[in-house]
Amino acid sequence: MDRNLESSATLVDIPLEDVVIPGIVNQLKLRDILNLRAVSRDFRELGDRILQLTFRTFDFTHDGPNSQETFDVLSRNCNRVTTVRLKNMPFLTDAALTEVFEKNAATLEHVTLESCEQITFLALHTLCVRAKKLTSLRIPKIKCRDGLLQMISLHNSHLTEVDFSECLKMSSLGLQEFFKCQPRLQTIILCEMPVDINPVISVIAQNCKELKMLDIYMNSGIEDAPLL
Repeated sequence: MDRNLESSATLVDIPLEDVVIPGIVNQLKLRDILNLRAVSRDFRELGDRILQLTFRTFDFTHDGPNSQETFDVLSRNCNRVTTVRLKNMPFLTDAALTEVFEKNAATLEHVTLESCEQITFLALHTLCVRAKKLTSLRIPKIKCRDGLLQMISLHNSHLTEVDFSECLKMSSLGLQEFFKCQPRLQTIILCEMPVDINPVISVIAQNCKELKMLDIYMNSGIEDAPLL
């Protein structure tokens, strides 16, 4: 190689998959990659490529306000994500979340939406229908009715973890029918449910034979019989 060319090479000229990712990127945090993108157009393209090749966890659960700009960067570039964890994001819309679900449907396994009450059936429909590898779904306080439960069961019978705490529009009957279709569940969280929880517990006991943890904290009128 010409020495002049060799001496003028920069990080953007180094083979990404062979050198940059194993030698450098594995040591970087997300904020480092975002800072890298701010250096120049070339480094922005490098940062985007790094996100495309390596980013697997879409995590917005840290304390403090989450940046819409950061969310937009990740949603544009990440298409191999296995885990989505979102919390306290008032700017999040059904359309924006649907885009994330559509781009990562082939790889998504774990989804948690916490304090994202503005998200509706429109976004979750895409997740239920297209994310065939989904095993964990935590959506406390989501304002969805039994139709969501029916949609999940229609397309997925291999969930191992669900959290429907404070999902105030789900009915006891809807929950019962859902748990009849989910024999592989190991973790079930149903805190503060405004329904008769006893028949739901009975259905869980009859159908979820792999169950390891059932959280029914803050439910009223719980009887001993379904739990025995």
